[in-house]
Amino acid sequence: MSFDQIKSRRSSDSEAMPTTPISNATLTHWGDGPVYRTRVTIPTGTTLTVADQAGNSVGAGGLQVLDMPEGVISFLGASTDITYTIAAFTGDADMVSALGTATAGTDNGALSTTEANIIASTATALDGTGTFAGASTAAAFRDGSAPAVDVYLNGGSGSTDWASDRAIDVAGTIDIVWCYCGDN
Repeated sequence: MSFDQIKSRRSSDSEAMPTTPISNATLTHWGDGPVYRTRVTIPTGTTLTVADQAGNSVGAGGLQVLDMPEGVISFLGASTDITYTIAAFTGDADMVSALGTATAGTDNGALSTTEANIIASTATALDGTGTFAGASTAAAFRDGSAPAVDVYLNGGSGSTDWASDRAIDVAGTIDIVWCYCGDN
């Protein structure tokens, strides 16, 4: 789709809008091309698995929240209001949360580079429940010409309390302001 086609589209036209792979999540779009605001509302019961990395008490995991339209995308700003819940967990499960264009890697519990290029790694205290209230501090351009850019909610921890995989219940909202910059 060309820039001229997209700039004349309305936010109600789903062909130019992001989609979500999360079952029962809702998307709301505002804007009249090429700048849009997209809200992902994640329902209770959605799971982010933070996997123990090779038994070294480091955990990391990601949940894909958006499939952006194909093309160059500028992420102008983002914010999150996410509640985490871990059932039957004892200990201090401090973790970091981020929003990025790649899922959390398996190398460590910290989140960096493309794991955290929309909202930087943010400390999230987690003692059974916790809140990721993050905000972006800089714009990010991503070439999603082929393949299209995806957006991930990532979590990680270097805490020794992560001696096994953890299923974290995730619920809340993610707001992203983005610009479609064209496709080659």
